[in-house]
Amino acid sequence: MTVSLWDWRAESRLATNKVSSKIFAVAFAFSAHYFVTVGVRHVRFWYFDAPKPPSRGTVPIQSRNAILGEMRNATFVGVHPLPDGGGLLALSNSGQLCHFSERRHVERFVELRTSRAFCLHGAAGRVFVGCARGCVRAFDEQTLRFLFSLPMPHTLGSELGDSTDQPGGRTESPTPSLTAEETVDYPDAVAVAVDTARKRLVVVYADHSLYAWDIAEPTRAKRIVAQHYHNG
Repeated sequence: MTVSLWDWRAESRLATNKVSSKIFAVAFAFSAHYFVTVGVRHVRFWYFDAPKPPSRGTVPIQSRNAILGEMRNATFVGVHPLPDGGGLLALSNSGQLCHFSERRHVERFVELRTSRAFCLHGAAGRVFVGCARGCVRAFDEQTLRFLFSLPMPHTLGSELGDSTDQPGGRTESPTPSLTAEETVDYPDAVAVAVDTARKRLVVVYADHSLYAWDIAEPTRAKRIVAQHYHNG
């Protein structure tokens, strides 16, 4: 794979470099002096200082690998920068939320207690993590303290009803059609995004359904929209 830095206004590539690992996510630091890529056994810091377009071709981007320690065999699927030189958070698909310092060390991590993690998105001091079986959890981005979980979406195999709820409506999942031998299961939460202005959290699930949650009162999150148009 190739990592490239572009001046999108000038439509020119400023710098580039090759990587041997598969990359799943990238994020710029708040200082804009470096960005970070994460992937298979891969967390790498890429450094630059307001580069100017070279007169001939492109130049290599200088980079340093993070020191992963016991996480050296992990696959990282998400990254979120922290303000004020606080480093970054990286999410492993096996369910660890890790804090890396700007010195590229793992400072601490928390276990998400899930069989698999898929995505994260941070805003307004909180970071949201999408996990297996419909679980979405929120943490304080500075302390990694657990804050709350979203209600579950519909169960797999449900008879799905209306796609839009009334404001302040109930957030119960549809009743599943299960036999006595079957167990309740939920679609994985594979993408999350936060609208801080409207206090909404949007979640895309593995069965292609999309939910919007009102998180103005985090411990009493309400489902606003549930779209199942591409479900099935």
